[in-house]
Amino acid sequence: MNLLSHFDRIYIINLSSRRDRRQVVAAELAGHRLEIDDRQVRWTTPPVPEDSDGFSDTHARRRFDAHLAVLDEAIAADLASVVICEDDLRLDPRTDAPALSLLWPLCTREWDFTYLGHGEPLPDSGQPPRWGSTRQALAGTACYALSRRVMRPLRDHLQASRTANAAACRLPLEAAYSAFRQASPERLTLIAMPSLATSAANSGLWPRWLSQPFAEHGWLRTTWRHRRV
Repeated sequence: MNLLSHFDRIYIINLSSRRDRRQVVAAELAGHRLEIDDRQVRWTTPPVPEDSDGFSDTHARRRFDAHLAVLDEAIAADLASVVICEDDLRLDPRTDAPALSLLWPLCTREWDFTYLGHGEPLPDSGQPPRWGSTRQALAGTACYALSRRVMRPLRDHLQASRTANAAACRLPLEAAYSAFRQASPERLTLIAMPSLATSAANSGLWPRWLSQPFAEHGWLRTTWRHRRV
C-alpha cells in the first residue's frame, strides 16, 4: 500500500487548460497503485479568474484559491487528513512500501503539516526515509498533507490573507503557508528526509518568491533546522 493511502483523501489540482497532464499524472499514480476514483483520490479544477486581484498574476491567484477550496471541502467532509498534490507530481518508489519510520509518526504523533515533497536540499543517505520536524520556511506544493486540527485555523488565515488589503500585493501560496507556520510555532511540521515527491516542471528549483527582496521580509526570517522525529 502506498504511503499516500494512509491519508483520508488525496486531491490532485489540475488546471482546465492542462488536460494533457491528466493522463500523465494518472499513469504516475497508477504505477504506485493509486487510482483516481473520486472517493479517496479525486481531481479538483479551479475556475479561471478574470483578473489577478492583487496577486502577481492570474496563475498565482488561481493556485492560491485552488488550495483554499480544497481546504473548504476537506473541512466540510470532516476529513481527519488530506493530501494535496499538483498535476506534475512524481513519487519516489520508496512510497510504495513505506518503512515503519514513515508510518509510525503519522499514527502516533499529533502533527499538523506533513511535506512529502519539498525543495529542501536534504541528502539521500541510502537509509530508509524518515520524518524530520522543521520550523523553517518551506518551498513546494507538489505533495503535502494537512491534519484535521490545523485545517480550520489555516483556512481562516488564508481567507484573511486573501481578503485583507486588496490594494496590496498578496502573498503567494507558499509564502502564506510559511507566514502561518511562523506565527504558530506550536504547530508540528513533518518533512520527508529526503523528499519523496517532486514536481516534474520545477524539481529542485526554488520559486521566485524566495529570491530578493522577499528573502529580507520578516515572515521569512526563522530558525533553519531539521530534527529527526
